[in-house]
Amino acid sequence: MPTARPTRARRFFAATLCATCLCFPVVAWNSPKAYSQERTGGTAGQGTKTRLSGGQASSRSTIKDAEASGAGVQEAGPAIVALVNSQKITLQELANLCVLRHGEEVLENMVNRYLILQACQERKIEITQKDVDDEIGRIASKFNLSVQMYLKLLENERDIRPEYYASDVVWPMLALRELSKEMLKVTPQEIDKAFQSEFGPKVQVRMIACKDAAKLQQIHQQATANPDLFKTLAR
Repeated sequence: MPTARPTRARRFFAATLCATCLCFPVVAWNSPKAYSQERTGGTAGQGTKTRLSGGQASSRSTIKDAEASGAGVQEAGPAIVALVNSQKITLQELANLCVLRHGEEVLENMVNRYLILQACQERKIEITQKDVDDEIGRIASKFNLSVQMYLKLLENERDIRPEYYASDVVWPMLALRELSKEMLKVTPQEIDKAFQSEFGPKVQVRMIACKDAAKLQQIHQQATANPDLFKTLAR
């Protein structure tokens, strides 16, 4: 039987597919901060190779390295943060998962931070890096620790990085403290009024109680006419 010839549409599809494959970019793994790890698996003599950005470091270290050095960022494709065998994990995939799991909490923190920052700008309040460093030193001294030991303790025990602690804990605390000073400003007149109400001059009061209304009216007339008799009438 004669062999059927491909139609023009099939020939066009095949040519297009070949051109696409030839032009498809190849993403090279060329990160200076990437580490290689080999673990033996399968049959003897065969190894399963896994390349992870940062080795066994946590995902936050991977992201930090990737952002700091542009690890895995190529002009022809997305940023790669890890290679598992030959499968790539992109920074976008990691970001999507982080947003899904922690996005609401992070967004709330960002909103609060912007609100505090805007309030400080309106009131000309500035919290400097020195202010933050001094406050961290003051807190560390309360626990009889050096700053380095205190920050290391936070990171090891509470999983709080020093830069996060400074920017997201100490800075907002100092800013809110300064804002509250402005909002709770008390005038000298208000202080004097409060002092007088609490510690002002006191008077001693005596009361005359009587079941007989007529007698009570008589005592009232006598006390009104001669106030000096009130002490005698009250006995």
